[in-house]
Amino acid sequence: MKRLILLITLLSCTTTPNDPLIKKISDYIIPRMDDPSSFKFVSLDMVDTVYYNEYRLAMIQVYEDDRDIFGDDKSLRELDSLRKSTTLQDNSNIMEINVYCKIRGKNKMGALVLNDYTVTLTPDGEISVVK
Repeated sequence: MKRLILLITLLSCTTTPNDPLIKKISDYIIPRMDDPSSFKFVSLDMVDTVYYNEYRLAMIQVYEDDRDIFGDDKSLRELDSLRKSTTLQDNSNIMEINVYCKIRGKNKMGALVLNDYTVTLTPDGEISVVK
């Protein structure tokens, strides 16, 4: 929980080159760039916090809307399990935090481009997915 509060605090502050979250994202993206020397971090915005309960309710809706697809026994058991899990008292736990960032760099042809990334973080602040 302390890490989550620290992460939210970091995202709500103005970004600086010393921001640990920017450093973490930069360390992840720079080695994957065509020209790492052209890297420039442009912006960082908090997008969305996904809670386990919201995810479960959304999945229930998907199962109920597409009963013809999810009509087998396994799917019905999963739906029943999802319904039971939404009644738990501790259903406000954070599942993931999504952050948008913009990064400027050179592509393979040497042209300077601005790329948008969606970075998914675990509640502990670790990067799990970058799109």
